[in-house]
Amino acid sequence: MAAFYGQALGTDGLRGAGSFTLAAVALAALALSLFVLLRSQRALRFTPLACWTAAAISILIALFFARRYEVYTLATFGVRRLFDYGTLLVVLAGAAVFELGLGPLGRVRAWLPAATGLAVTIVVAAVALAGYAREDRPDDSRAIPLLSWVRSNTRCDARLLVNARTVGVFQAMTGRTSVTEGMGPFLRPIMLRRVVRLLMETKRFYADPVRERDFLLARDVDYVVVLRSSALGVGGLVGSANEESFRSSPAYRPVFETPDLVVYRFLEQPSAPKRLPRRFPCETTPLE
Repeated sequence: MAAFYGQALGTDGLRGAGSFTLAAVALAALALSLFVLLRSQRALRFTPLACWTAAAISILIALFFARRYEVYTLATFGVRRLFDYGTLLVVLAGAAVFELGLGPLGRVRAWLPAATGLAVTIVVAAVALAGYAREDRPDDSRAIPLLSWVRSNTRCDARLLVNARTVGVFQAMTGRTSVTEGMGPFLRPIMLRRVVRLLMETKRFYADPVRERDFLLARDVDYVVVLRSSALGVGGLVGSANEESFRSSPAYRPVFETPDLVVYRFLEQPSAPKRLPRRFPCETTPLE
């Protein structure tokens, strides 16, 4: 229950000064909203109060979900979804108050409030866009060589193991099966136990690929992909790979390598045909 408030305050709980600060901010926002509502004759006088009401309802919904549910997606709905949209309410309320503050400038020149508002909007937008441009973002293009190689050099029934959890990339882009790929298990609790067991087995395999190679036989894995960087999928769940063991074992032969990744062919896997993945066609042409 405290997670939503904790993130809003930049703290981990609702104790002491944090709880008092939150209450003070909420009351100050309500007081400002009522002041604008009572003192302004413009249509936008309802905007701050509407924003305060929407924020209060969002917090109540977040607390309800956190209290009612234990499934991750539902229990953290407020923090993961509503909190981000709360910024829009702050912007709308701030813009309404700012517009009211520009009103007296109209006594000097009729066009001055609009010109001042436009100038401030341009400056704020430029600062926000400049900050966004400086943010580091993942380079998805680094995954293209791997997907292109898989499409061109593996059978349609090939099964891959990757030390990152992907959400349909291999099936959608290549038509091949990736063992750790699929829907988030927290969306389907009945699958949670099975998926967690699979990820733990995958983690143990990458830590010791020589001793744990029976895991590949049990899962019918043909190729093992070792990602050295976050070029594809979500890392951290499986952890880093013991590349020295891969290189020293005769059971694995490197067949494709870039600075970001290396693909090993598992030589002990029988070449018997496997069941093809459903829904997506087998792609055999390289990506451009």
